[in-house]
Amino acid sequence: MARKVLISRRHWTGAFSGGAWALPLTNLLKPQPQIVAEAASTDPDDSWFVMDLGGTRKVGLFYFAMLLCSSAGRLWLQASTEADFSTPTFDTGWTTCWPRDKEPMTQDPWGVFTIYGLIDADEYAALGFPRLFVPPAIIDCRYIRIRIDDQTASRPPAIGTFVVAEVYQPAINIAYDWKITPVDNSTVAQVPYGSAFSTVRPTQRRLQFGLGFIEQEEFIAQAFGTFLVKGKHAPFVVVPFPDDERHREKTAVYGLLTDDPEFTNPFFRRYAVTPTLLQLV
Repeated sequence: MARKVLISRRHWTGAFSGGAWALPLTNLLKPQPQIVAEAASTDPDDSWFVMDLGGTRKVGLFYFAMLLCSSAGRLWLQASTEADFSTPTFDTGWTTCWPRDKEPMTQDPWGVFTIYGLIDADEYAALGFPRLFVPPAIIDCRYIRIRIDDQTASRPPAIGTFVVAEVYQPAINIAYDWKITPVDNSTVAQVPYGSAFSTVRPTQRRLQFGLGFIEQEEFIAQAFGTFLVKGKHAPFVVVPFPDDERHREKTAVYGLLTDDPEFTNPFFRRYAVTPTLLQLV
């Protein structure tokens, strides 16, 4: 059965090693995606790393914000409880750095033939260059190894924020009237009796969703604590329909709450919450 929405709870931190990085790997833990870790060159021997979480953790998603690679770039993510990755608990194999939102070797919705089925470049940029991996079930892991092979690119690979997260999976789905809004931060200056000039700024996505009729035990044990600890100061990742691989990067949002979510009690021993999340760029 397809899973419902996933909401990241604790974002695990850890120690980094491996590769050669001109901008440090510790930047991956900063919440602002614009502060990137950048490899020293396009040589794959430089653009890899291992993250040690310091102990075995429960992990439900891996999220890259601002994954800056070319469309020809490849990525391999492995997670394991063993330092030598002899028994991985999650293994993507070599896959594309850019998400796939179409079937390879088909025509896209605009009638253009696509070899690899990759997301359109302009859409990928407008989304904030995200990449998301969701294991089929919660895994145990301590070590994560990332390899990037993008030798034909004009610049070395760079990564903004890397999230390894414990997740809260509500027993019910988000309400049917959830909203995702592109927020264009560009400004337009209108010259009197003349032309309009636009100053281009990044686009953010705003996700408004609701969880209704959360059972009291789930509310007390999981939902309330998730929002209580995060508040408006710590980022979330919210993934509607996590098993929809073709559209996850377009609907999943990494960001901060813009309001103080209120838990209401619409029915005996049932709770509801309607948070709003604004993407971090």
